[in-house]
Amino acid sequence: MTYLTREQFSTLATRDGGRCVSIFMPAHRAGEEVLNKKDRIHLKNLMKQIHLDLEERGFDQRSIDTFMNPLVELSKDEEFWHHQSEGLAIFLSTDLFETFHLPFAVEPFYHISYEFYLKPMIPLMMGDGRFFLLTLSLEDLHLYEGNREALRNVTMPEPLPKRLEEVVGFDLEETSAGFHGQRAGGHGQTIHHGQGEGKDDHKGEILEYFREVDRRIMEVLHEEKAPLMLAGMDHLMALYRQVNRYPHLYEEGLSGNPQYTPRPELHKKAWDILAFHFDQGRRHKAELMNQWAYTDRSSMAVEDIVTAALHGRVDTLFLDKDAMIWGVYDPKDLSLRTQEEQNLSNVEMCNKVAIEVLLHGGEVYLSDKEALPQPVSVMNALYRY
Repeated sequence: MTYLTREQFSTLATRDGGRCVSIFMPAHRAGEEVLNKKDRIHLKNLMKQIHLDLEERGFDQRSIDTFMNPLVELSKDEEFWHHQSEGLAIFLSTDLFETFHLPFAVEPFYHISYEFYLKPMIPLMMGDGRFFLLTLSLEDLHLYEGNREALRNVTMPEPLPKRLEEVVGFDLEETSAGFHGQRAGGHGQTIHHGQGEGKDDHKGEILEYFREVDRRIMEVLHEEKAPLMLAGMDHLMALYRQVNRYPHLYEEGLSGNPQYTPRPELHKKAWDILAFHFDQGRRHKAELMNQWAYTDRSSMAVEDIVTAALHGRVDTLFLDKDAMIWGVYDPKDLSLRTQEEQNLSNVEMCNKVAIEVLLHGGEVYLSDKEALPQPVSVMNALYRY
């Protein structure tokens, strides 16, 4: 299992033909749900429905059993089910089987078509609310990945050094550099006192410690673009910024000692700051959509938007997250024939348009219909030209 990358999204998005099954379901990290195997039960219930659906589509029993065997094996994998996130996405075709963590909860749902249903994955591709939080201390560090819902620990290929002494190799409180440590208020982070050369030495040791932290973090974040926020005492955050190599370090941090701050409180404080940051791009494009509404630089007509998306003309798509439009598009005469429900020949056009926009380097924002810039339609598109 992994977290979705743009390359993996492209692989899934360009899969066309045959049976493509997309499964979305809730998952749990711990608790009664894990002990009672609730997530596995969800999957097995979905598998029964998928089996019946494939039978109705004319597939024979042997073909169905062979096709669904990866799901059967997955349902038995004890290790897999003990390492979950908030949600789970599964993609299955005759020659592909992939599972992905979702950092948000989803309702149980499956989709069978000639292409994968990727619309629920779009927030991951847009970096919608995704960020990292590094809590700084000389005695304990944590790197979290967060979104608008929660924080989770990031699994490091090389664990972060938890204490400064793990890097500098000795206990500062026992050196002759003129420092001594005391606990602030009887607990919390050690405060070191000193003067002159010893104080500079101590600063150098902290910088050495943070360089090692930065090195290990860059092993994980080197291809990331999500903002990294710091949490810690002001002087520690200032020192870390001196050695940081991650280009998307957020300018504002959470000031204070994070060691004894509960994770939900850390998340709330970080999200209160970052929510505005994440909404800036959407707000700007929404303003342009309203400015250019009913001109040739935009459209709310589904058929026109489908054609524009397939030709790479859509810069930004605003889409009703719950909308489903079943249809068949004819590229010869650029026409769309919509239908009331899914059948063996049509596809879900909202999914198709969103995929095409992303594959052509555009942006896609999902929301309730009422929150669209122009809620007269389930699709609003800004054109590049």
